[in-house]
Amino acid sequence: MSQDVLQNAFGCIHHGLGYPNMKNDQVLIKSAMFLSNYTEEDARTWAARACIVPCPETKNALIPARLASCTPLGSKCVELALWNGFNPVFNMQTGPKTGDATKMKSFDELFEAALEQYKIIHREGFKIRNIARYTEETIQLAGDKGFDIFKAYIETWCDLGINHVQFNMVDNETLLAAQKQPEDYSELFVRVAGYSATFIELNKRTQDTIIARTVQEP
Repeated sequence: MSQDVLQNAFGCIHHGLGYPNMKNDQVLIKSAMFLSNYTEEDARTWAARACIVPCPETKNALIPARLASCTPLGSKCVELALWNGFNPVFNMQTGPKTGDATKMKSFDELFEAALEQYKIIHREGFKIRNIARYTEETIQLAGDKGFDIFKAYIETWCDLGINHVQFNMVDNETLLAAQKQPEDYSELFVRVAGYSATFIELNKRTQDTIIARTVQEP
């Protein structure tokens, strides 16, 4: 990425509206080719859909699965149970082997298999979110050295092969003050996930989550 593009992105992020989020082309193109069998030509045309999901801009493109790990999809867990943990979309074993569904003798057996798939997927999702909290979430940048810190962070992020990062440009005191006196912070925007929102319009639990992942201690 050129210095000019990075500086313009930094300038936009510094306004505090949560845009743009940053995507890693090298990771996303390779994952689209591997997981979705897109050609390299199609994979290179990707655009973000459904908040943050990369998908090629061609007539034959579709979103095979969301990349977010926030919640397991119950119907997918049933599908995994029917396929003995094999994922027919990604053509790989992604769940535990819970048995051949064609040999199950009752609905209860299938239900237990789906429940086991759900437990494993849910657990793995939590592990991914815990990792993402430290690798993909917010940092605070201020002062004349802000861009240098931002540049070093982005370079490290690319080197680590992380696919997505986003920033909240707000200090600790502002977030905490907005919870106590929301009427004074009607224009405070934060990045939530694949979207930005007015901080004071979020529920208390979501606000606490934003603060927990944003607040930096020296």
